[in-house]
Amino acid sequence: MKKKWDAYRHFFIECTITQMLKGDMVSLGNTTTVRDWLYVDDHVDG
Repeated sequence: MKKKWDAYRHFFIECTITQMLKGDMVSLGNTTTVRDWLYVDDHVDG
C-alpha cells in the first residue's frame, strides 16, 4: 500500500510543479464543498 501511495504522491507533486511552471491554475480540491456541522448534544438528542 505504501508503494502505491508514494507513486501517487510523486506524480501529484510533479504534476503540480509542472502546472505552476507553465503558469496554469493549480487546483488543490473542491472549493464549493459545504459542510454541515452536527454538535454532539444534537446527535444524542436525535
